[in-house]
Amino acid sequence: MFPSYLPICAVHRVECNSDSQSLLAELIDCLAARGIRARVLDEPWPVEDEACRQRVARAAIAVDLVFVAGRRLAATAELLVCGDGEKAESVPAEPLRPRFYCTGRQQVAVCCDVLEGWLDRCSGLTPVWGCVLIGGRSSRMGRPKHLLPASDGRTWLEHAVERVRPFVDECVVSGGGAMPEACRNLTRITDLPGVAGPLAGIGAALHYRAWTSWLVVACDMPDASAPAISWLLEQRRPGAIAVIPFNPLSGRSEPLFAWYDFRCAPLLDQLLADGILRISKLRGRPGVHQPQIPADLCGAWRNVNRAEDL
Repeated sequence: MFPSYLPICAVHRVECNSDSQSLLAELIDCLAARGIRARVLDEPWPVEDEACRQRVARAAIAVDLVFVAGRRLAATAELLVCGDGEKAESVPAEPLRPRFYCTGRQQVAVCCDVLEGWLDRCSGLTPVWGCVLIGGRSSRMGRPKHLLPASDGRTWLEHAVERVRPFVDECVVSGGGAMPEACRNLTRITDLPGVAGPLAGIGAALHYRAWTSWLVVACDMPDASAPAISWLLEQRRPGAIAVIPFNPLSGRSEPLFAWYDFRCAPLLDQLLADGILRISKLRGRPGVHQPQIPADLCGAWRNVNRAEDL
């Protein structure tokens, strides 16, 4: 029902009492202290119920970890909560599904460590697609920047796609304008209607494919390099819905060469609903990670707007 990398954990309370309830609450608090958002869905719906599936799906987009009551077949892992370790061990395991234990208050931090490690593995298994942004007004450049020729005669768009492809499962282009012949077979997604600027392309990518994270690169960053992309993707971590690096040379965040998780979509939607069209307004929001770019990689975030900058 859900991809195996989606953190949906069935909670099985071996002893249905106040102790098991408080253990789960303490575990959620421990995760929250580490910047990991968890939510418990206690409704006793049958696993085949479409309303149940939709509710779980909405929760999986809104938070980092969903706990569902009971030993649901739809879950991708299970957590046994019990004050007695021997009783927990006696419960038959579900095949092909990770199992975690929280068997007392002294084990809450340990269980939290284990769950954080699982979330990190889930993040690493989440598909990463690439999106190259084109189609800005290019008013200062005087011509479409994605069609500018590099020293080898190929366009900036071709070079951007070539750099991104080794790091992603698929690569798409977002934005308007003519496409070079070499890129005509690339999937092209339509910008969000009625939205101007980079937010239109990034928002379109996040809504294009479910349960997918995105490496976004603007076509007018011709120095974006493999080491820079590798460093950027290494900054992903449990609890992060986006990695928007901070450039110490410019003193600004860099949302146009960044990584966005599918969990960032509700935040972008809220910005649009509030009439905020600047992607830079993501800065400082919960879950938006802003690591400082290493000095030797800062040049990869160079943005070219004018002919004299070439």
